[in-house]
Amino acid sequence: MLKKFLSVTLLCFFLCGCQVAQLTTLYNDETSVEENDIRVDANHQPITGVYQKHSKKMRLLEEVQYVNGKPDGLYKAYSPKGYLLMTAQYKKGKRQGQTVTYYQNGKPQEVLNYNKDKLDGSQFGYYKNGALMYKKSYINGKKNGIFTEFYPNNIVKSTITYRNDKLHGPSRFYTSHKHLINYTEYTKGLREGPAFSYYPNEKPKVLSYRKKDKLDGVSKYFDKKGNLTEMITYKNGDEIQRVKF
Repeated sequence: MLKKFLSVTLLCFFLCGCQVAQLTTLYNDETSVEENDIRVDANHQPITGVYQKHSKKMRLLEEVQYVNGKPDGLYKAYSPKGYLLMTAQYKKGKRQGQTVTYYQNGKPQEVLNYNKDKLDGSQFGYYKNGALMYKKSYINGKKNGIFTEFYPNNIVKSTITYRNDKLHGPSRFYTSHKHLINYTEYTKGLREGPAFSYYPNEKPKVLSYRKKDKLDGVSKYFDKKGNLTEMITYKNGDEIQRVKF
């Protein structure tokens, strides 16, 4: 039984016309343990080889290559029913490169890119049918660039701009019929400038302005027919004057 003893697998291949033997040690939870984030063998020495974890019914749940006690290579995770849940690449114990999670139907759910264990570059999410759900961008673990989310019919749901992990720039939200329902501008995480909202029929709902996240200036309110119903003047977040129509 795999869980009762350490097995050694002999892998053979031909190189330059000669047969070369390469030993790969296979470890499991019976023959290795985690100590201070390092996987060690029975002699408390960092392992180098393939680690596998199995369910009680001996279904493979995890498999990863270790070098000097740390994951280094391809990692795979499976559900108890046997379908693939995730693949990831590791280098010296840190995620490096692409990590992919999967739906039960085998299609990707998320495709993430890492550099030294931090999200870096373009990140993608998908619906079960394979349609794109979102696209994001990170630099050294921080949100940077435009985050775009999609409805299942591939229509843009929102576009949000980040810089150095903070909202910075325009943010837009749309209905599934491509109608803009909200527009807001940000500077270093604070609402700054125009912030507009619209009814589903594209008529204006609220037109306002903010300075350092506080209402400032004249805010206009409309009914669904586009008629102006109220105007409120603000100064540094405080209401100065209100006029109804």
